[in-house]
Order: sequence, then structure tokens, then C-alpha cells
Amino acid sequence: MANNGMFQKRTLNVQRFGNVILLDAIATPDGARLFFAANTPMDQFRAGKGTEIIDIRSVGDAPILTCITSGGVAVSVGDTDIEVVLTAVETDLFEGLNVGF
Repeated sequence: MANNGMFQKRTLNVQRFGNVILLDAIATPDGARLFFAANTPMDQFRAGKGTEIIDIRSVGDAPILTCITSGGVAVSVGDTDIEVVLTAVETDLFEGLNVGF
């Protein structure tokens, strides 16, 4: 990530699995949040071994999954199995800003 004082630039950790494009996968304290490209079929997600999908939502036809896992994140989209490589959360992006989630 680059920071020139006015703008912050971040490179996504894009992962491709056949026709499925995972834009980024961010580690959370108890699992991960997965951000998929638009038009990924929302009704075809299944949790893999050791992974529980606790929330699926869509922003502009792009699915966002919230998963709980004790190890690696494994999900399937249709017939495509995905073993996800996680990116560390970057909370420093909001350091000193008045934000709340």
C-alpha cells in the first residue's frame, strides 16, 4: 500500500479459480471476509471443511461472504472449490480518523 499524504493506494489480492474471481480475502479475528467480482452466482456458495458461512450479502451484484474458521478458508461456488489465501486486515488505514463500524 502506498500513501502520498493525500491518497492511499492499495493493491487487491485477486485470486482466480476457473471462472470465479475473488477480489480479496481479508482475515478477521475469527475467520475472513471474502469479496467476489460482480455476477458471481450468490445461490451457489457452500462452506468447505472447517469453514462456516455466517453472512452473504451483495453490493452491486458482487457477493461479500463473512466466514468463521479455525484454520484456512475453504468455500465452493458451484463446482469450483476454493482454498483462499488471506490478506491481513489493514486497520491503520483509518488511524486518526473519526470512523465507527
